[in-house]
Amino acid sequence: MTTATTGQKPSYQISTHAQVLSAIFARETNLCVWQRTLPDSTQRYIALLQKHTRYLNLTRQVTAQNVTELLAPCLPEGEGKTVLIEDIALLTEMLICLFDCQPDNEGRGVVHRSPALAAGTKRLLLTLDPDSLFTGLQADE
Repeated sequence: MTTATTGQKPSYQISTHAQVLSAIFARETNLCVWQRTLPDSTQRYIALLQKHTRYLNLTRQVTAQNVTELLAPCLPEGEGKTVLIEDIALLTEMLICLFDCQPDNEGRGVVHRSPALAAGTKRLLLTLDPDSLFTGLQADE
């Protein structure tokens, strides 16, 4: 696990293990990054989305119980679609578990700033907002 310090206290932690997410409960931690490799079928489906979708901006308010049924009709068919949606459902459940009991960090959130894209490349960004449990999926150039 990598801990980064800014000034006096660590502000984020990075690991290839999901357990890093529980570090968000440390008062001095504002961001935890779980670096992981997605299954091949998910990577192929994301590549399909990026190839055939010029711009995708999908935002839904979801619960752990309805995330699958809300996202499935909004995404094109393709190998890996089900695995991607199951992964988003898992991340939603994990977020609910983590943020249902994370006091004293209100107002100290992190804003995502993506680096500029190289010409001809695309990005897929999944955002989960624990306050309202919105799931956002964006693919853009």
